[in-house]
Amino acid sequence: LRTLWNVLPGIGLMALLVYVLADWLGFYAASTAVFLALYAFYDPAPHGAIGTWVRRAAVTLGFMAVMYGLFALVLQVQTPRGLLL
Repeated sequence: LRTLWNVLPGIGLMALLVYVLADWLGFYAASTAVFLALYAFYDPAPHGAIGTWVRRAAVTLGFMAVMYGLFALVLQVQTPRGLLL
């Protein structure tokens, strides 16, 4: 049961991505925002350190570059387009 409570915020943010943000912002912009939020929520590193946020941003951008390469370039999947892509 404790594991379920640890996972629920992530499930809620992913549901928000699928039903709201992806259509409004676009799949990649919404995924970037949600991934960064989840990473910051679950990362035990201090939230007040600039270096921690730089690392989180770099990991998020790297992850999204892989996702873009996989979905858009390799698989050629149509993703929801929005304001930002």
